[in-house]
Amino acid sequence: RRLIDFLKGNGQIIINVVPELEILIGKQLPVDELSPEESQNRFQQTFSNFIAAFSSDDHTLIVFLDDLQWADLASVKLIELIVLNNSIRKFFFIGAYRDHEVDPTHALAISLARQQQRSDIKEIKLLPLPKNTISNFLLDTLQNQVERPAELVDRVFQKTQGNIFFTIQLITSLNETGVLAKDESGLWRWSEKGLLDFNLGDNVVELLIQKINSLNDLQKKIITTGAAVGDSFDLLTVANLITENLFKVADVLPEVINTGYLVAGDDNLDHYTRSSHHISDTEIDRIGNVRFQFAHDRIRQACLSLLNEEAIAAINLKAGQFKIKNYSSAEIEEDIFIIASHFNKGSQLIRQKEDLDNLISINLRAGRKASEATAYDSAI
Repeated sequence: RRLIDFLKGNGQIIINVVPELEILIGKQLPVDELSPEESQNRFQQTFSNFIAAFSSDDHTLIVFLDDLQWADLASVKLIELIVLNNSIRKFFFIGAYRDHEVDPTHALAISLARQQQRSDIKEIKLLPLPKNTISNFLLDTLQNQVERPAELVDRVFQKTQGNIFFTIQLITSLNETGVLAKDESGLWRWSEKGLLDFNLGDNVVELLIQKINSLNDLQKKIITTGAAVGDSFDLLTVANLITENLFKVADVLPEVINTGYLVAGDDNLDHYTRSSHHISDTEIDRIGNVRFQFAHDRIRQACLSLLNEEAIAAINLKAGQFKIKNYSSAEIEEDIFIIASHFNKGSQLIRQKEDLDNLISINLRAGRKASEATAYDSAI
């Protein structure tokens, strides 16, 4: 009821952006057509009200958004509007971005410059971890049972320069290759020569490429195809893209998850695959809809580097074709931006009139939906 009150009769505007909200607040009356400028003002005010509904004097709303360097102009503007809105009380926003990917002309940099005029907005620059912190991390991980600990810390820090993700990947690789191993007494031993001879690459992406190449052919095919599809992917789509049986892919994926490369959106995946011979149609659908997300964007970057541009385009075109043919109208509408992205990335390979028609119609629908959210730059 509180949410409906805060939306002030404009609930359909938010449902257009977050369709699942209709389950909570029910069907809403259509809104009047306005000029682009008036529509944008109405959307921004309604979205601010939507955020305000979740915060109060008794409850602080905390929102964290990562990878803001990839945010489009409309999203950056909306974030700025909400952050600077004094009428939203008890609201704590945390945003993270890579500063080396944001130059002074970037929309995010311009927005941050305006926001930092406020005394209650702080920017915290995250630096690489100092050597003593990496030392504590390593010794804690190895339970303080490692030979020549100071030397090991020196070697690891020299290579990773305090990057914790690189450090984790490096230690894991050393263990997998036997350079770092636990003996019968429980003491971790490491080979000086093995560490010196170990080809680490110059950065974490090079190291990840080496590790991904060590996967078996099917695992590698799944994870690289998934990377081409997007930051996350569903099981059914990838199984169809690589023309493999759904359960065969599902059986292999837990091994990939155990490497730390992917995170499954359903903890019951193992149960479904184990009972695959006696599974209901509902559970088959549920398996197919399980989504997987890359644990770190550098992992996806490493996977993409193993594919050429034509392969990425082909995977995306095939993904778009599959979703158009197999998704319901409601599912297509919900994923319209993703499907449009698939067709756009694969457009260079389009030869059939049906695909060209889909490219045009899907982009038109995506543009209209973006316009409804007043994201006019994205709509164009």
